[in-house]
Amino acid sequence: MSPRFSPTSSSRAFSTPTLFVASTVVMTAAFLLREARSPEATNENAAAKISSTRLNTLLEKTRFVSDARALRLLERTLRADNVLIYNADYTTTASFGERRMTSKAHLQRAPKRLNIRYLSGAREGLELGFNERWFWRRDGEKPMQAYVEVALRPDEMVQRRFQIMRINYGARLLKPAISNARPCDVVEVRRLQPLEGAIGPWKRLWIDRQTGLTLRTDSYNHQGKLVMRSQLSNLEIQREVRPPDFVTPARMVSVAQQKPWMYEEMNADWARVEKTTGVAPPKVVQLPPGFAFDSVGSHRFDSQSAPTAALTRFTDGLNVITVFALKYQKSAQKNVPTSCDFGMGTMVMHELPNGISLLAVGDLPAPMLQKMLATTTVAVTNPSSAPLSRETATTSTR
Repeated sequence: MSPRFSPTSSSRAFSTPTLFVASTVVMTAAFLLREARSPEATNENAAAKISSTRLNTLLEKTRFVSDARALRLLERTLRADNVLIYNADYTTTASFGERRMTSKAHLQRAPKRLNIRYLSGAREGLELGFNERWFWRRDGEKPMQAYVEVALRPDEMVQRRFQIMRINYGARLLKPAISNARPCDVVEVRRLQPLEGAIGPWKRLWIDRQTGLTLRTDSYNHQGKLVMRSQLSNLEIQREVRPPDFVTPARMVSVAQQKPWMYEEMNADWARVEKTTGVAPPKVVQLPPGFAFDSVGSHRFDSQSAPTAALTRFTDGLNVITVFALKYQKSAQKNVPTSCDFGMGTMVMHELPNGISLLAVGDLPAPMLQKMLATTTVAVTNPSSAPLSRETATTSTR
């Protein structure tokens, strides 16, 4: 999916509806309890039955109710982003606590292909994108780098996660609005059953009525804070792809042979991750409700030629948790929650007795991530004496 489905900034007003609902339920329950004990309530069983009925009615009115029309709009924007060819200006505003970082870029999109070139902001000069199963990046005058190779194309991954999202999240229509002079339907996506200690995450999408593309996305973290806003403007729909617009897969293979990629997603090939890194992907016994296995892979945290970490990723369709296992890495601080990823997530660390450092990153309360790591195990083996060849690695992910 294009980076629109990303997200962003903080305001107490965003958590107000949830807090209002909770306080209303509590106050209503207290009122009904008092009513049941009053002299007028001569039949205690009847009063209790009335109280239960009224409370259930209130809960039914105030809980998040998913709208079939909103879900159809989500399906439409998903299709549009995977079939249309278009250019647009792309603006993101991310939040770091009280700080804001705004970047402007030019975006080119076609089926299975994406290019982004940043024109201003902290990322000025950076180019990145994907083509088929390759993600790439080029920073200024530096050579292009094959940043990620994935087993599933982005459109395939999005489709798979969308099916999981429909189990855990609902969508509803808000008041229509205008984005960059284009009429839009506004859809809010929220978890049907909020996690303990979390208000979010949730998203609001401004979906263009003409094209079906999402022109604006506001993303809120688990604390209910707006952490990223992304917008498309000057949208131009094209009929066909112009050859110079996108990096070809053949070019990506050539680049990957020159410099190691940072991350390789291996779908469910646990054995290959262990052979590549010498560390088995982390196995987590206790996952938050609604989360399911997504993929395993390897990651480099430095410029070494060999991967330095094995990872396992989980998702509830919208939110993602990644657990890294690093061999013989000793962190200076243990189990310290840290803000990361544009304020959208929490990072928690944990040391295992066998010399493995665990790192969990996700948009969840720190105690929930700590519980995950407390039930995580990692097997340590010896890495392969020779790294997999580029040809072998490419073939095995197909």
